[in-house]
Amino acid sequence: MRSYPLRAGAALAAALVLGPAPAGAGGFEVLEHGAAATGMAGAFTAKADDVSALFYNPAGLADQRGLQVAAGTVLVTGGASASSTTAMALPAGGEDAAVTTSPLPTVYAAYGSGKLAVGVGAFTQYGLKVDWPDAWTGRFLVQRASLETVTVNPTVAWRPLPWLGVGGGVTITPAAVDLRRSLDLVAAETGTRFRGEATGVGGNVGVVVDVPGAGPVGGVRLGASYRSRYDLDFDDGSLTFADLPIELSGALHDARAATTVKVPDTLSVGAGVRAGRMFVQAQLDWLNWSRFQELRLTSADLPAMDTTIPQDWHDGWVARLGVEAEVGETRVRGGIGYDWNPVPEETLGPIIPDSDRFLLSAGAGRRLGSTLVGELAVMAVLFRDRTSALAELPVEYANFGILTAFTVHYRSAGAR
Repeated sequence: MRSYPLRAGAALAAALVLGPAPAGAGGFEVLEHGAAATGMAGAFTAKADDVSALFYNPAGLADQRGLQVAAGTVLVTGGASASSTTAMALPAGGEDAAVTTSPLPTVYAAYGSGKLAVGVGAFTQYGLKVDWPDAWTGRFLVQRASLETVTVNPTVAWRPLPWLGVGGGVTITPAAVDLRRSLDLVAAETGTRFRGEATGVGGNVGVVVDVPGAGPVGGVRLGASYRSRYDLDFDDGSLTFADLPIELSGALHDARAATTVKVPDTLSVGAGVRAGRMFVQAQLDWLNWSRFQELRLTSADLPAMDTTIPQDWHDGWVARLGVEAEVGETRVRGGIGYDWNPVPEETLGPIIPDSDRFLLSAGAGRRLGSTLVGELAVMAVLFRDRTSALAELPVEYANFGILTAFTVHYRSAGAR
């Protein structure tokens, strides 16, 4: 009989659970949910002048009159690579994850009187897809991982004063997570998979303030938008094993498992200035990732798997600057930004090999008849290379990302 020495229960559990946490709350919040905003590098909290205000700032809906509907998608293309460091050598000096493209659809609809509006939006605020080779060096941390969410956000907005707009809504977010990896049994390897579903409930509020302009300045618009924290409780997840040696069937077996992912609250504040046919906005976003300090896994069917894994994340920040200019019948947009990541080097791993990044974007919108508007935008995400201090895999990561956004707006006759 072959010998299959097992590590301590906590270490074995850590090998299984280190993946779902970053997949669910690992600094992968998607903040681009409309082509107009994406073209301005996401600097849209103050502007918020189309139906995508349902995501960016619900107070912006208060200005809208008539029926507006928008549908589109953001194609998120990205990849990652791991390279050797003095602490760890990788085969051929490095290994690459597969380049993946994930469509994140958005749908918005709202009806307003110019003072009071109601609407509903559906979008993917959190999402993840990573695909490393089956036999790569970090396979005991992750091989494949995905997080899929859809947030439904009914909203109401009101303008009580000519210079003040307010809005708010409720968010309902179903989520599904799927993680695959290998488990090192010393004398052999076995495949493991964690799957679970959860639903998080939260809310969002926003405000816009319009200040009359003077001279060449057509006006100043201030905006703030807040989205609440919530928890994704994967209470009835499944932990399964593939190709498990029969000698270990008593110690390891398919089991129910549970974990909770803490999603952060976020706050965006922006200020925009209109000068002639141009609008310029600066924005700062805060993401409360510091509430994600640890991940706990529990299994009533397999108590040896119960464990707590430190994460020690800190808050994330994003600074953005966007501009829109009207050129004839076309609106041309551009933007830049910088995103400070929340993941410390000590817990940086291959599911979310996060790092600080620059954002560069461009886009345009144009009327397609009397009731339709088409929007297109591209954003390049330029990650800085970063070396992990994670004991299991102290390698250097390099990432890239490209976001391509398409949106078509319908506005009823007389809508604005």
